[in-house]
Amino acid sequence: MISQELKNKAKQIGREYNVQVNFRVKRFSGLAYEDTSTVSINTNRTEDKFFSALFHEIGHIHCFRNGIFPAYHYTGMLTLEIAKEFKKTAFKAECWVDKWAKKEMEKKLPLSVYEISYDLKTKKGKEFLDKYYQAWYKKIEKYELERPLP
Repeated sequence: MISQELKNKAKQIGREYNVQVNFRVKRFSGLAYEDTSTVSINTNRTEDKFFSALFHEIGHIHCFRNGIFPAYHYTGMLTLEIAKEFKKTAFKAECWVDKWAKKEMEKKLPLSVYEISYDLKTKKGKEFLDKYYQAWYKKIEKYELERPLP
């Protein structure tokens, strides 16, 4: 469990990026809510994993604000075009965010080690991606069947 001191440090880092930081203990390490500039970080992690998740989720907000991988960092109504672009860019977007987050974390917390979220070199990374995107792909495929292109 993360100490109150480290939570306070995370909130301070969030303020530096103009991001609200909330805490929780659930199955995901973190979630970004781009439209409200809010991140929710799991406190049931090691310090490095906690801060890695923080910077990773702040990276998603950075992308949303700057139009980086817009189909992936999209908060509007799902359309077929957006869904297809999501499929094409999802993994690239996550890898880009990992690189950005690692660089930012090294600036702010030089003694910490950034833990890559999306590493296909490991079995765990492959399984995580398969499980995470499976629901999205099913939703997109269903949408494509219900609304075929003219």
